[in-house]
Amino acid sequence: MKARSFLRRKWWLVAVVIAAVCLWLAYRILPWNAASPDEVEAARRNVDRSITMMASAGRPHIAIVVASPEPGGVPWIMHNRGFGPKMEDQLFRWAHTGHYRWQPDAR
Repeated sequence: MKARSFLRRKWWLVAVVIAAVCLWLAYRILPWNAASPDEVEAARRNVDRSITMMASAGRPHIAIVVASPEPGGVPWIMHNRGFGPKMEDQLFRWAHTGHYRWQPDAR
């Protein structure tokens, strides 16, 4: 009986916990690297370019697009999110905000 009265008074807490569990499951299960074939082909042309992205919580992030270790695969990114430099298959995980290419002056 006490459990029912607690749930009646704290219904919002139960809703928040359920929402948090659903978001956690979606983060773990959804295919973050789902991209159309056109996006993959454009990414292959952008290897060795710097990109800027909006990472989780709206933080700006910088990465370098590198070739995939698998032949013909989707390019990966080289980045550092505070845990040391890593090469990961997360090119399409966050929204891109810019693409940049360094070209030295031809003198």
